[in-house]
Amino acid sequence: MHLRNALLTAVAVAAQAAAQQPARWRLVEEWRVGGAVQGAHAFDAVRDIKALPDGRLVVLEGKDQQVHILGARGAPARTIGRTGSGPGEFRNAIGIVVTRDGGFIVNDADNARYTTLSGTGDLVRTVSQRGFGPASPPWVAQIDAEGRLVEFGHVLRLLPDQEFQSWPARRVFNQDMSRVDTNVSAACANAPLISQWDIAYRVQTGERGYWQAAYQWIRPNVREVVDRDGSVWTGVGLPYRRIHRTTFESCTPLAVVELGGPALTIPRDVRGEVQAGYRRLGEGQSGNAHRPNPDKVPEALPPFEALGIDATRQLWVERFTGTGLAFSPGSSTTQKGVPSGERHFEVFGERGALIARVAAPDSVTLKRPVAITQDRFYALVPDPDGILHLVAFRIQR
Repeated sequence: MHLRNALLTAVAVAAQAAAQQPARWRLVEEWRVGGAVQGAHAFDAVRDIKALPDGRLVVLEGKDQQVHILGARGAPARTIGRTGSGPGEFRNAIGIVVTRDGGFIVNDADNARYTTLSGTGDLVRTVSQRGFGPASPPWVAQIDAEGRLVEFGHVLRLLPDQEFQSWPARRVFNQDMSRVDTNVSAACANAPLISQWDIAYRVQTGERGYWQAAYQWIRPNVREVVDRDGSVWTGVGLPYRRIHRTTFESCTPLAVVELGGPALTIPRDVRGEVQAGYRRLGEGQSGNAHRPNPDKVPEALPPFEALGIDATRQLWVERFTGTGLAFSPGSSTTQKGVPSGERHFEVFGERGALIARVAAPDSVTLKRPVAITQDRFYALVPDPDGILHLVAFRIQR
């Protein structure tokens, strides 16, 4: 009897442990298009990819400032736009958002306007309105439950020590986009934010001129993503081991994700070379309080590279795996050390529970524009010659 009870208990414990293990998913390639020099399959400087409700894809291509609508298996359906300021033309268009009726809005940054197009690409209207934040991708925006355009960005607030801190903010348009209101997130006493000078440095180029950049490897490539309900998943502070889902009205996170696993150490020689580059940049900058500080170069990579969200409101987190990384030279001393190695995605539910781990094929990354539907994952993937292809993967659960 005791043996039988012990066996039953062991089976129950094993079953419970198996139930708590995340599922294993795979991305199975279905089709790919690309490799063209011009036209709908020339994926040069792609700014955004969105899936329309009927399964077609919209691709915003930055080099020629064109919007490509792709049909079944990536077949070209229509191309709109070119560089310019006339109707249906764009200058530095940085992103698109799908409207509730199946159309989409293009943020035409340098023309300071928003262009609304139907799902078939017909011009609906153009509204002159300056964009929110820097005029560069990715454009973080969505259509809310009332059909209004909502943009997400950051504003700077002055701290008591006279330094500025980046603070999450959003802009909400009215229905005809003639008016917009800006809301800044709640001023939480324990807000997990950091001063910009913890992650960035400044180099003086003259009496008034300067340029500013973030330290190499100091933060993930894509640190926040917006859920359909308007809440925001954000990688929190240094070293980004925690991801919060929050709203603008509350200081209490709706969900918290804690990223475990060992830190991936940056090889000492690679880190030392980057530090030497920052020392050279800091020469002659003694009067600059925010000059490059080699000690701020991290010893390990951030625990995640980028965030994404799918059509079912699940959070996708891109992570590197393994105990070591291979590094290759970059374009400059301060950018040397581009990580390469095996990566995977971890998928979390809206309450922060780990649902699945997804084996990611080589060169598939969330930091390039992607679109994730309920059962498909669309990504830009380079071929051996470095030419980007748009690849459709089936999410095999």
